Amino acid sequence: IGGPEVMRAQIDRLIEATAMPNVRLQVIPYAAGPHPAMYGPFHIFRFPIEELPDIAYAENLISASYFDQREDVSAFLEALDRMCAQAAPAHTTKAFLGGIRKEI
Repeated sequence: IGGPEVMRAQIDRLIEATAMPNVRLQVIPYAAGPHPAMYGPFHIFRFPIEELPDIAYAENLISASYFDQREDVSAFLEALDRMCAQAAPAHTTKAFLGGIRKEI
């Protein structure tokens, strides 16, 4: 939605993010096949205070849920680890996105 100009601007913003010291951006190419996030987006919240547990947040078409039980959060952390391993290495992301931008 928005056409090539909007898509180029979005990719430019992602390329900018690769230079941020607190961001690690990885891309899972289509050729990598299915991945755990295909079931829907999720977020993992970590807090600087050790007493606060990690929390996972998942959403789907009709609802959203928060998970704070260690066993549940562990499943999301394992999914994230699998996706990071499946994705192209972070140091290749800028070039990968640059290649996509050239095609638009």
